[in-house]
Amino acid sequence: MIEGYREWSPEAGSALHPFVHRMAYGYFPMPLPPEQLAPDSYIKWALILDGEPQYFDRDGRMDWHDGFCGHVPPERGIIATSEGPVRCVMVNFFPSGFHKLLGKDIETFNGRMVRPQLVIGDTIDDLYAAMRAGREPDIMFEVLQRYIEGLTVAPAVKGSSLIMDLERRIREAKGMLPINDLASGAGLSERQLQRRFNREVGLPPKEFSSVVRFNHVYSHMQRARKLDLDIALQCGYFDESHMLRDLRYYLGEAPKRFAGLIRPMVDTSLGH
Repeated sequence: MIEGYREWSPEAGSALHPFVHRMAYGYFPMPLPPEQLAPDSYIKWALILDGEPQYFDRDGRMDWHDGFCGHVPPERGIIATSEGPVRCVMVNFFPSGFHKLLGKDIETFNGRMVRPQLVIGDTIDDLYAAMRAGREPDIMFEVLQRYIEGLTVAPAVKGSSLIMDLERRIREAKGMLPINDLASGAGLSERQLQRRFNREVGLPPKEFSSVVRFNHVYSHMQRARKLDLDIALQCGYFDESHMLRDLRYYLGEAPKRFAGLIRPMVDTSLGH
């Protein structure tokens, strides 16, 4: 269970809106039961304030504690757990916005945690000190807002990039835009579009669209705790079995079994 869970999202038109999807605070007072992570289409910045979550894949324990991570490859079966309480803040960035903001190749963040010193330098020490001194989630969010707003004033960050616009269109269409239409509309070949998406979003456009669509159907499952043909068709799947295959792949569990499970970190990440 999560105690004191809070969220904050930037308002439309604000300086952070093109870059940050939301921030979330949560305190897990008991050891986290093992659960498999799933991709939610955002770049995450995990700030662990107390405790030590542990992460494992098929090769054993991973060097993954706090910092920035990209898309989680479902085939790696990354498991998160802890032996004690954990208190943390998470910032979700739009991948193309993160690329614009920090100039990083998003592919290099996939399936791994990049320590914050390697991305933002020693500033991380000041940020941690300010958040721990504030204690209240709203104060922590304000600390992070001020820091990220400071990054947005750089001349290279001004304006929206082509890939930022395309990512927004994919999200608005819930992952149901034909890739060839995206490419032709942007004046790019499909190969050019894929290269730019890999660099600025971290996934090819078709795979990214699939992750967005998966998160959309997950939001239906969160609300109704059921899946049927109508939901599959509404979410752009050919049929119910197509939808179930996607869910099994991304969640690592059969959806019917999942409906009765408690997955605290996954439930606060997916379907938004």
